Amino acid sequence: MSGIYECLKNVKCNHPEKHLGMHFENGSYVIRAYLPIAVNACVIINDKKYKMIETDNKIFQANFNDKINKYMISYTDSSGYDHKYYDPYNFRPAVSDYDIYLFKEGKLFESYKTFGSHLIEIDGVSGCNFTVWAPSALSVSVVGNFNHWTPGMHPMININDSGIWSIFIPGISENEVYKYAINTSSFGIKMKTDPYAFYTEKRPRTSSIVIGHDFNWDDSEWINKRNILGYNDPVSIYEMHLGSWRKNGDKYYSYREIAPMLIEYLKKTGFNYVEFMPLTEYPLDISWGYQAVNYYAPTSRYGRPEDLKYLINELHRNGIGVILDFVAAHFPDDDYGLYMFDGTHLYDYADPRKGRTPDWGTNIFDFGKNEVRSFLISAIMYWIDEFHIDGIRVDAVTSMIYLDFSRKPGEWIPNIYGGNINLEAVSLLTELNSTVHEKYHGVITVAEESSTYKGITSRSG
Repeated sequence: MSGIYECLKNVKCNHPEKHLGMHFENGSYVIRAYLPIAVNACVIINDKKYKMIETDNKIFQANFNDKINKYMISYTDSSGYDHKYYDPYNFRPAVSDYDIYLFKEGKLFESYKTFGSHLIEIDGVSGCNFTVWAPSALSVSVVGNFNHWTPGMHPMININDSGIWSIFIPGISENEVYKYAINTSSFGIKMKTDPYAFYTEKRPRTSSIVIGHDFNWDDSEWINKRNILGYNDPVSIYEMHLGSWRKNGDKYYSYREIAPMLIEYLKKTGFNYVEFMPLTEYPLDISWGYQAVNYYAPTSRYGRPEDLKYLINELHRNGIGVILDFVAAHFPDDDYGLYMFDGTHLYDYADPRKGRTPDWGTNIFDFGKNEVRSFLISAIMYWIDEFHIDGIRVDAVTSMIYLDFSRKPGEWIPNIYGGNINLEAVSLLTELNSTVHEKYHGVITVAEESSTYKGITSRSG
């Protein structure tokens, strides 16, 4: 047992399902749990309690003659609080082999349905399924108030040794805050926000928040109108930063509060589209959202995701389309975010001559890495699917296209033909345009591009 304990204690267990949960060993069934904050524990079967024995430091187990299909574990922590839950390791995480395959091929363009936190039900038990990509991690565990932010108490399963980690935790409900405790070989345990978080705490807090997706709104009239939009129809776009357009004293207006003021202004001035500077969650107010950390989470500065949906729905009801600025070029160094996510340059190019922006001090996405392509394209699909946005304006496209952008001779790496074009970035942008235009007729793609590169918003590049 000491080997199992050392693995769990040091937060290095990458296959907890092999040790925890129920197993047939030495002629009987054993239910085993790692409870580092427990004083005592028991198994509950049909409301009857069976004491668990602490066989090693904080490893509790109980033996049974027969297989138990559904059971709960109860334990008391040092404060005297009693916890009761269905055992996570009695369930298989909700991740399919096909999704893993598509993600690694760079073709899982709805990866947000697999990754992140999702409230689901398995075998009649409600909870949350967590999934994250961290191939170089020694282990990954989910931490939050529910386990006193204890790394390793809920270790995730490295699904088929794919580097994709997942766990179904029964009892987790909406508004639970969480992070991933990622044990890296180089930097120890790092507390990271979920790259696929759908909502996060308001700055300066940085935890991800579990939410549902049950905000129902009938936007069919607008969507049907958008589907027959002709590309020669007049478009008048008002670009704005939501936080500084109007302020309520020294505070921001919420998504809901600003809706009537914005609609009145746009109708009065004759604009039929509004372009929001980035609303993807970001840490620093003065960046105006152009250094994003959470690409699937609307910033909590102005309210919850359903509040943003309300704003967009009201705009649509008044005949106004919505374009969102999106930063696919680079991301900042914030320690809780994408930077060195699993202890390696997971999301960016490792060589600073290709992976670091000289002017901005940020990290350039690795546009050739399939999993990163799935991540970025899926993010745009998510905003169109979930929030019904009508256009995407990709920021800083020039910095994506040119390998020598803001670099002196010798400070950049030529492509395979010796040129200065980032072929991987062009390929990504081409696939992005093709995917958007094939799936969503009438949705606009725009490039913030200041050079003479042609066809960057076409399907063929």
